[in-house]
Amino acid sequence: MTQIVHSAEDAPPEGYEPILNRTEGENFSGPYYLRGTGDAVSMGFRVQARHLNRTGVCHGGFIATFADLQGYAIKRGVGIAGISPTINLSVDFVRPVPLGSWVESSPQVVQRTHKMLFFQTLITADGVVAARASGIFKLNLNKPVPGDPT
Repeated sequence: MTQIVHSAEDAPPEGYEPILNRTEGENFSGPYYLRGTGDAVSMGFRVQARHLNRTGVCHGGFIATFADLQGYAIKRGVGIAGISPTINLSVDFVRPVPLGSWVESSPQVVQRTHKMLFFQTLITADGVVAARASGIFKLNLNKPVPGDPT
């Protein structure tokens, strides 16, 4: 794993802390930050030049990756440990996200069963809704992730 490069350019809002020990893909698509505890956990990132598509706004693939990573925030919020692969992910793109925007989300658990966790979230860019996402994660509670604190 490569180390995440957090910089002053990220300028996360107050209370956000860097998320460490992530995969190379997550490091490239981030870096990501986390704020809060319990049900009020938010995750965010700053749109940088590497996130832009040919039209000069954040590529939808990065927004979709961010939506998929909401499982990390949810697991932290509800105290779930272990691997949680994505079964389904749906993202509706509402508006373009320009360079320099702070993108954040506070995912909500819709339903939790013994084997699945259903979630939904609004993804905002500088406080304005940019995308809506929902998904299902499979809960493999007997398979902890090495080095993952959640």
